[in-house]
Amino acid sequence: MKRIISVILIGWVSVFCQETDVKVNKHMIGVDFSTLTGSGLMYRLVSGDYGFKASAYAISSSKDKENSFAVGLGIQRNIIVRPLTRLYALAGTAFRQQNFNRSTDYTKNYFNLGAGFGVEARALQAVKNEDIIFFFEVGEKYFTINKISEASTGGKVIDSGLVPFFTIGFGIEF
Repeated sequence: MKRIISVILIGWVSVFCQETDVKVNKHMIGVDFSTLTGSGLMYRLVSGDYGFKASAYAISSSKDKENSFAVGLGIQRNIIVRPLTRLYALAGTAFRQQNFNRSTDYTKNYFNLGAGFGVEARALQAVKNEDIIFFFEVGEKYFTINKISEASTGGKVIDSGLVPFFTIGFGIEF
């Protein structure tokens, strides 16, 4: 076990001990799957030491009479930035709603709020000034799920708690 941890630490140190001449790219468009900020299309803007990320999706099914949408936001603070990698702290939130219109009409609302760490890796240069970036994020989130029946005026909390989250995704940075 000590050898495995040592190999992982040596790998991380070698990745983050690269040159410090960092190309300044600010925008990224891509897709992500996140149990914190939601999944779907993603836009990220980095300015100085801070980054801002937004994710969203919407799905509708006429056959099942269901629809769902989610919107998520996150803020990032650079910890280590190298030409091929970036390590950052993050905080994020998301709201997701699912409407079920079958024999019993009800809506589920999901809310997340969390913090953690992320790492980006520059995979390859797609075009002259655009790079393909892969990213991974982990941390802890507080979540709550409310179920709202069409017949009632209030909602009922079905579940809430503190759980780990993860995010994976990729995009083109320009």
